[in-house]
Amino acid sequence: MGNPMFLGMAMCALAVTSWGGMFPVMEHALKIMDPFYFTTIRYGVASLLFLLILKGVEGSGALAFEGKAFSLWIFGTMGFAGFGFLVFWGQQKIGGHEGVVVSAVIMATMPLLAALVTWATAGKRPSMITLSSLGLAFFGVLLVITHGDLSLLHSMGSALLADLLILAGGFCWVLYTWGGSRFSSWSPLRYTALSSALGTVSIVGLTGIGTLVGKLQTPGVMQIHRVMWDLGYM
Repeated sequence: MGNPMFLGMAMCALAVTSWGGMFPVMEHALKIMDPFYFTTIRYGVASLLFLLILKGVEGSGALAFEGKAFSLWIFGTMGFAGFGFLVFWGQQKIGGHEGVVVSAVIMATMPLLAALVTWATAGKRPSMITLSSLGLAFFGVLLVITHGDLSLLHSMGSALLADLLILAGGFCWVLYTWGGSRFSSWSPLRYTALSSALGTVSIVGLTGIGTLVGKLQTPGVMQIHRVMWDLGYM
């Protein structure tokens, strides 16, 4: 199997590269379909595939919630509905290449947000280097979203709202990954599969409510066809 550390680093690099590619892919998709229906279709398919893979790899017994359904639903809703809705809604509001850049930069703060969550929940105070990096990262984000002019913050209005939506979505994902530590006896596959399935219930419900009240419009067959490659990547 080779060097385990090298293999782990390679897997992390692949994950980060794939993650970064989401935002330019979504730039195209968001011109055609709203992020709510896109997320619904995306996880409707993905969660089913995850469950099938889980059953094939770990057997039918791994599909049991073991009394943890509520926690899985909470974390799954934050990770998949919260992230999918908020981040890409924010990106859509900014629009274009700028939306791609701002989304990617704000997402880069997630490891540092994770350090704060760990501090708050486990009492593990980050080192001064980590705290300094946290401050520097947020300052960098402010420079990006204001184009270097911090005085624009008070007049950015809807643009600032979009940035906050993206940041909130990123925080939802941080909480989701933190939630995985509460299922340390489970494989990452099992946590992902079961939480995504329950999170998809929330996604479908929220999208359905948005459609019923007239805020969302069900996409047509041609719209879905035009984002098939985007859905495949995501």
